[in-house]
Amino acid sequence: MVIRNLEKNDYTSVLVLYTELDRIHYENRPDYFGRRDCSYPRKDYDECLNDPNMLMLGAFENDELLGI
Repeated sequence: MVIRNLEKNDYTSVLVLYTELDRIHYENRPDYFGRRDCSYPRKDYDECLNDPNMLMLGAFENDELLGI
């Protein structure tokens, strides 16, 4: 397993994980979490990548993103 900084080209894989996380939250706590059109808009992702105060890491195995 390799842990590295996330990059712009990781967005699609990151979005899959955030979408699943949102689904779990909504299914288990619909009183607190609502449905969203997009779990992590590209604009927000890019802003975080460009923020020097943010640390965005991903765990990869065989180039597959396993965790964030």
